[in-house]
Amino acid sequence: MLVTAERSSALVSFLTIRVLLVANVGDCRAVLCHGGKVINMSHDHRGSVHAAERLRVEKPGGYIDDWYLNGVQSVTRALGNWDMKIPTSATGLPSPLITEPEFRQALITEDDEFLIIGCDGICDVMSGQHVVNVVRRGLRPPKEQREEEAEVEVL
Repeated sequence: MLVTAERSSALVSFLTIRVLLVANVGDCRAVLCHGGKVINMSHDHRGSVHAAERLRVEKPGGYIDDWYLNGVQSVTRALGNWDMKIPTSATGLPSPLITEPEFRQALITEDDEFLIIGCDGICDVMSGQHVVNVVRRGLRPPKEQREEEAEVEVL
């Protein structure tokens, strides 16, 4: 009998004075607010969403069935699920489920305000721009928030 751990996702960010580096495995997301606009610093590793990830899965013989890797796993990169990472004995090819993170980097400027790291529970129901708008509104000084609320009531 093979016992498997639940799959886990991970997203790590590293910030130097001028460079932001993001490493992602799974279905977490990072968005950088740049002058009020979103810069996506990651994307979900779901074969049904991104063509390049689907091709990577299919190359060693994997497949996406009804949004699931090999019909059982929702993400194509994850920690855990070691039984799915064993190379197939028939082909000798590596597993389509990998732990290798995807890296993205950005040069930080004065227009960059903050980085949001979110799980699929938030990112599946809110766009990155919507999340940025909510956070920016919450970061405004209380007086500006009250003025904005008063303007909305008058309209």
